[in-house]
Amino acid sequence: LGTRPSLTPPTLSSPTLRVGDRTYCDTCVRLPIDNYIGDTTGDSLPSHPAVLTGVCSDWECFTSSPWTISHLSTLIPSTPLSLDGGPGFARGSICFGSVTLPQYRDYAEISSSLDSAPLYVFDHRILSSPELSSSFSIPPCFSNDVLANNPCRALPPAWLLVGAEGSGTPIHDHPTTIAWNALLSGCKVWVAFPPDVDESFLLLNIDEDDDDDDDIDFDLSAIEWFAKCGDLPEGAITIIQWPGEVVFLPEGWWHVVLNAQESVAISYSIQLRRFKE
Repeated sequence: LGTRPSLTPPTLSSPTLRVGDRTYCDTCVRLPIDNYIGDTTGDSLPSHPAVLTGVCSDWECFTSSPWTISHLSTLIPSTPLSLDGGPGFARGSICFGSVTLPQYRDYAEISSSLDSAPLYVFDHRILSSPELSSSFSIPPCFSNDVLANNPCRALPPAWLLVGAEGSGTPIHDHPTTIAWNALLSGCKVWVAFPPDVDESFLLLNIDEDDDDDDDIDFDLSAIEWFAKCGDLPEGAITIIQWPGEVVFLPEGWWHVVLNAQESVAISYSIQLRRFKE
């Protein structure tokens, strides 16, 4: 529990995010998925973050039966799902706690506003379940994962993300994998930095001259990060993601993600063959 920065989420009529006294506006290019319809290896995907449109147009979980927290609570009411933690222990706690979606729905509606960094459903098993797996499809450009049969991959490739307003993912990167994230309900705000960014802009919250590790809180929560961030450097990209949009993030790009509204998304992290070339 604790006091968290004030948050004014974007709306379609006023598409800017305000956290504390900081304001964020979208600066990301939109590209139709039809540009990559014949690319089954991802070779032609851009080298910079982009929002891909049209990906979800025939997905049941976006069109005829949109996934919201309430709807998912009826589809999978008793399945325990993994939780991601709040500030400081976000990475260390991932997948250690669990909750059912009706329990998380109640938390999101009643209790999450009391938390300085709300908890976040971050589950890597449920998307393959019969209840969910037929509701979406993998775009051809993301269909060939070099790590698909590699037992040494660092993290599972696919995740269901369900987040209360104000929850999010702290600053991090994927050094060897691309990510694609399809938003099905709500609103997410991203800030992404190129791999060669001056790390002082990342607010990693690490004091290299401090020998007392116990006093170092490695992660700022996402909402704290957005409140404390100063002017963004050249090359940084802000994305305000709306339902039906897919954020594509190339390898090595640092990023922080805030659920500006109660949100449901699916996220994949895969390695394209171009990384090996």
